[in-house]
Order: sequence, then C-alpha cells, then structure tokens
Amino acid sequence: MELTFGQGLNLEQSQKLTLTPEMIQSLNILQFSSNDLIDFVLGQMEVNPAIDMENGDIYLKELGESIHDDRMKSEESEDIYDNVEPDDWDDYDWYDFTESMNSHGYDSRDRNAGDFQEDYYAYDSFGIESISLEEVLMQQLDVCPGPYIVKAIAAFIIQTLDERGYMTMTSQEIMDELNVEEEDLKKALKLIHSFEPAGVGAESLSECLALQAAAVDRLDTNMELILENHLEDIAANRIREVGRALGLKPAKVQEYADLIRSFDPKPGSMYQQMESTRFIVPDVLVEIDEGKLSVKLNENAVPRVSIRSEYGQMLRESEKNTNVNVFLTTHINSAKWLAKAIEQRCNTIMKVSSAIVSEQSDFFADGRGEVKPLTMKDIAEKIGVHESTVSRAVNGKYIQSKQGIFELRYFVPGAGRFAGKKGSEATADSLKKLIRQMVAGEDRRTPLSDRSIAEAIMITGVEISRRTVAKYREEMGIPSSSMRRRVK
Repeated sequence: MELTFGQGLNLEQSQKLTLTPEMIQSLNILQFSSNDLIDFVLGQMEVNPAIDMENGDIYLKELGESIHDDRMKSEESEDIYDNVEPDDWDDYDWYDFTESMNSHGYDSRDRNAGDFQEDYYAYDSFGIESISLEEVLMQQLDVCPGPYIVKAIAAFIIQTLDERGYMTMTSQEIMDELNVEEEDLKKALKLIHSFEPAGVGAESLSECLALQAAAVDRLDTNMELILENHLEDIAANRIREVGRALGLKPAKVQEYADLIRSFDPKPGSMYQQMESTRFIVPDVLVEIDEGKLSVKLNENAVPRVSIRSEYGQMLRESEKNTNVNVFLTTHINSAKWLAKAIEQRCNTIMKVSSAIVSEQSDFFADGRGEVKPLTMKDIAEKIGVHESTVSRAVNGKYIQSKQGIFELRYFVPGAGRFAGKKGSEATADSLKKLIRQMVAGEDRRTPLSDRSIAEAIMITGVEISRRTVAKYREEMGIPSSSMRRRVK
C-alpha cells in the first residue's frame, strides 16, 4: 500500500460554542454571594465612573477597605449559561437611550416596574464589635484594686496568654523575665484567676478545669483528685474504675463527670469565634399566603445598579466619533451590561428557588416534612437550564422561611442514597436526623449500639450498614454507646 500526503482547502460547516467575555462574567456574577456581588459592583464603580449604585456610599463606609481584584476572579468554565441572549450593545443607539433616561438614571429593574420601584434600604450592619481575650482581661484588671507591681505583672501575663487562655511561659520564666519576687507573681496569678471567663491563666487542662470548679464552689478533695489523676478515665467514661480508686459510688463519680464535661477546656476560644462571626442576608424569602407558598426575591440583598444621569447628558452633548463620545459610550455600555447581568442573576435565582420550593413543599409548608431526594439535574430539567447553572445558583445563596435560613444547596441533597426492598428512600441528612432522635430517646443505662440503630432503621425498609451509622454518628459528634452509658 502506498501512502500519499497532500495539502488542500476544504470548506466544512460546524457548530461551536464560543464564550464571550460577557457570558463568562455572567457566570461569575451568578456564582457570587450577595455580599460578594456588592463588593464586585463597588469594584466596578472604581473603574467605571458611569456606574451608580443606590446607597453605594453606605456600603463603602461599612466595608472601610478597598475592593480586592481577586474577588472578581473565577476559573473559566466550559459550561454555558443557558438562555443568555446578550444584546448587541455595540450597535445600540445610545442617543435614543439617554434621551429616554429619567432624572435618576437607568435602573436594571425599571423595565419590570411594580415591585422593583419601591424604595430600597440597605441592611444595617449587624456585625458585632470584635473584642479579644486580652482586651476583656485588661478591662477587668483596670478596675481591680491592688499594688502597682502586682497589676503590672498581671498585665504582662495577660499579654502572653494563648488564644485558649493558657499560660505560654512558666512561673520561673516570668520571674526571670521581669525580675520579680515569687510572692508578687502568685498574687498576680490569683488576680487573673478571679477574672472572667473562669479558667484563664492556667498552665494545664487540669488546672483550667479546677479554676472553673472553684468558680462554682465545687472544688472539693474528690474533684481535685479526679482532675489530677483520672481525667483520662473520665474522658473514656470509666466511671466504675474511678469509683473504685477513690472509694466512691459510681453515681457520685457520674455527678463529678457531668460537672467536668460542662466546663470549657478552652475558655479563651470564644473570643476568637466572635471575631469571625458572619451574618447571612437571605437572597430569597418564602412565605405562606392563604395556605399557598410564595417565593419572593429579597430586594435588600441585590444592589440597585444604574447609570449616572450626568453621563447621559454628556453623551447627548458630545459629538459622534470623538474621543469623549467613545469614552462615554464604552463606559455606559459596560454599566448597562452590568445592570442586565444582575437582572439575569435575579431571574435565574428566582427560577431555581421556585422550583426547589415546589419540589420541597412538604418541608416549607409545615416544617415537619423531610427534605426529600432532589438533584440539580432534576431542577435543571424542570426550568430548562444547564445543570451547572443550577449549581452556581444554589451555592452561597440563602433562603429564608419560617423554619429558618438555609443555603439553597441544602434542599438539593442529591438522589436518595439509601433505598430498600419496600421502596423506602432516604437521604444522608434524614438518616442523621433519625439517628439523633433515636439516641436522644435511648435509656442511657443501656445505650443503643451502632448495630442496634442500623437494625432499627432497616425495619423501616431502608438498607443501612452498621459502619454507615458509626460514620454519621461521628460526623454529628455523638459519642459511642460505651461513652454514652451512664450509671445510676
């Protein structure tokens, strides 16, 4: 066989998807949470003077910092944003457009009228002023009487505590560092140990727990012995062994163990948590009106983007094809695209949310129903979009109902992972809830084993293994049956 090679021109027609910059940006905007979307718009305002946002100055004041470019970056995806038909804004007659603008500028929701015309008020900043453990302790130190040297040593110790509230230097190291007497150091430590939260300034876990026991007047000899010698036994729920070692009845040891477990082993960590507290603004509201579920967009979670009216006036007054005209047209073009992209985002979130509420109506109607198996593919087919669009719409978006605030993704748990011969079907979340209920109702003298729980669930027709029960129990932070056993 002889092979021949050659060159030639062939005309071939094929369909190919090309993601325009506008479509890529639309994907990003849909993926943004409400807070990220506001940050993105504020960032666009910095580079495009034609963009205006109602109450934008308030948002800027609340942020108190510049917008980082990385907020606007996202990995490009090959998935398409369904049903997006961007206008050919290059051919748009901007002179006619600016003539029709009202005195307040173009608003992305003007065309819908009605609900979108109401006054918009941004959410107040509900953030709490963060306060550190050091500040809490120093405030208490300031109002405490005592010799200057003792308070000075206490201030030094407070500044060296770790985030849990524990000492990071030994007593000898502190004395060497400050060149102070041991008596003054003990007085300083005693002063710190009297502060709230109880347990701060300890050198070890046992001392931390002892300080908390003393604060509630429960530090007796038996408690001291347990904390010093039997903490591991208490952690492993070896109640009878501790009782035999101390000559106490198991019920008395159980009482001590319950008290110890109520203490905080890291008393300073609560202030670290306060600093990272974030508040969620729901994107969608679910209400019940005359027995029917209604889904509404939370207008306060969406920035109202418009075009500054003065730029429209400047465009009307400028001559065509001049540098000024090109500059104005480019920036107004970008501003209108942003407004349209935000409107498209709202429409998509509403479609997805409405479909989810419709499918999970039992849950939203009375709150007693379980979240049933539901996939993103199911939602995508119902509203006629791509599955990736649903994924972007549910991530980081929240829905508020009488049952509370949930991430939209919570209601799309996927297909039922567990199905039995009787046709029963359950999701991981519903099984976890069932396991928690069974554990809550058990007799603590004879707690349910993982196998017993699995067998009880399988009676309902859902196949589940002992290993899966153990996995879900651990994920929920529920101790094993041996750890849950109590003595009377």
